[in-house]
Amino acid sequence: MRLLVDHNLPPGVVGLLNESGFVSSTATSKGWSALTNGQLIAVAAQNGFEGIITKDIRLHLDGEVSLRRFPTFAIVIVRLPQLKKRQYLERFAAELDQKKLLPAAGKIISWPS
Repeated sequence: MRLLVDHNLPPGVVGLLNESGFVSSTATSKGWSALTNGQLIAVAAQNGFEGIITKDIRLHLDGEVSLRRFPTFAIVIVRLPQLKKRQYLERFAAELDQKKLLPAAGKIISWPS
């Protein structure tokens, strides 16, 4: 699955996701960090991404509208505590080892849960 990593997550998340079998890129590397949530989902879907991973809980509201337009798109909202980047990536990696990340088309999921 091709996942877009939102600009609010550390770029190191890309490597962790790729090691877990995803194909991922950051919104920032694509030049999309200034887009609104709805615009970001639209551009990502139109560019072949199948989902987005973010820690922006507001994406839940915008995402419901966007999923009507892009019903095969998946949204993952990461629910990890705010930590320094290195600790955050360590925690993210540990959660990936313990709780499989399963984005679902047309759904907004919270992970880990």
